[in-house]
Amino acid sequence: MKRHFITVAVFLAAMQAAPANVAISEAEQTSAIENTVSARETLMESIIILASEHSGISEDKIHPDSTFDKDLGMDSLTFIEFISDCEELYGVKIPNADFGKLLTVQDLHDYIIPLLHKPL
Repeated sequence: MKRHFITVAVFLAAMQAAPANVAISEAEQTSAIENTVSARETLMESIIILASEHSGISEDKIHPDSTFDKDLGMDSLTFIEFISDCEELYGVKIPNADFGKLLTVQDLHDYIIPLLHKPL
């Protein structure tokens, strides 16, 4: 699997929708939707790559529903290091109090998406 990380700026550009008061063509709408889907898939791929590096589990065995503790075998220290690397890579802050909400790769993905639109 080719390793491909994106910057937060590139991700936000792909996620950004046109303002509501601006008319865009159907082709532009389709392109915006495809870019959003692509950005979300790229974020998921980069989380999986990072999870693989921290867990030692092959990327092809990690899925959105993989749990960090049971499926990936991350202990608390490994998980904290993994989250710290995610925070640095994506330019977000995940409070320790929210770690319990992040049970699966999908949970982390869904948690990061809205943070990309907020200042630290």
